Amino acid sequence: GSFLLAHDRQVFADPRLEVYGEELFCTILAAHTSSEVWNAAVGKYDIRGALVDLRAPLVRQLARDRRWSLVYFDEVSALFVRGDTLGRLEPIDTAEKLSAVVYSLRQRLPHPTPFAEVGRFRRVTLPEPYLSLADFLLMTGWPEAAAEWLEDAEQASPYLTGLALRRITLEDLRGNHAGVIEQALLALEE
Repeated sequence: GSFLLAHDRQVFADPRLEVYGEELFCTILAAHTSSEVWNAAVGKYDIRGALVDLRAPLVRQLARDRRWSLVYFDEVSALFVRGDTLGRLEPIDTAEKLSAVVYSLRQRLPHPTPFAEVGRFRRVTLPEPYLSLADFLLMTGWPEAAAEWLEDAEQASPYLTGLALRRITLEDLRGNHAGVIEQALLALEE
């Protein structure tokens, strides 16, 4: 919100609690997990777009709601726009469009050097952007794209917690019930 305000864009809210007050911030937090609160806020404040962190709970709501379209994402945030206000924006709603975005991201985030090969004086790769993308793609229902980023996160840091739980979600989205059971057993071991 602060970035958009600095560029003369109207926003619903930004991080300045002293400007908006506690009540609005409570509404924002509740909107992340309650579709009723979110829909009421959209109606009351005429919210037309949502710029959200890739792991925000609101992502799952917006991805499932046909009234909203994903139009942009990178390794940090995603932009969903209300369908009746899309204008010339193109939704990312096909595998082909998603592949184009993933290709662009891959140019900025190449596959990491495997942690085991780093050695003492070489730079390690942080797993966070890879893991954020994997989580986002799992929440938005693109398991095959998520798998690649999940593998990258594990290459960067094989000691991450929660990898097995993410693999359960991945196999579930793929409809692979045997894979879900296999990953659940690995999660128990982990």
